[in-house]
Amino acid sequence: MKNKPIEVQHFTLRDEFIELHNLFKVLGIAGSGAEGKVLVASGNVTVDGVLELRKSAKIRAGQLVKLPGTTINVHAPDPAEAAAHAERVAAAEIAMKAVNVLKAAKAKVAAETKGTAANKTKRVDSPFSAPIRRKRGIVK
Repeated sequence: MKNKPIEVQHFTLRDEFIELHNLFKVLGIAGSGAEGKVLVASGNVTVDGVLELRKSAKIRAGQLVKLPGTTINVHAPDPAEAAAHAERVAAAEIAMKAVNVLKAAKAKVAAETKGTAANKTKRVDSPFSAPIRRKRGIVK
C-alpha cells in the first residue's frame, strides 16, 4: 500500500501573525474562514508538533503547521516587502481618518439644518406653469 505524498506549502507573512483559520483560507486549503475553523476543530491540526484546537491561534514566522497530507512552513516577510506593506497600511489609515472626518462633518451639517426652512423646497409658480395646469385641469 502506497502512502499519499505530503504536500509542503510555504507561506510568507505580511504582518506580525496570521490567525490559523485564515491561514487555511488564504492558502486555499479551506474555502472560507468558517471551513478553516471546522478543520481546526476536527483535531487534526498541529502547530510545532502540538495539537492546536484554538481556531484563532496566532501563527508567527518560523512555525510549522501540519494537517493530514499537508505541511505549511510560515516565513517572515522580506524586509523591503514588509516596509512597503507598512507604508500601504499607514496610507490606508490616513485615508480612513480623512473619510471619518468628512462623515462627521456631513452628519453635523445635516443635524444643524434638519427641520429648518432652508432644506424644505417651496413650490414656485412660473409664468409657464399656468398653461400646463389648465391643460391638466388643475385650476388655481
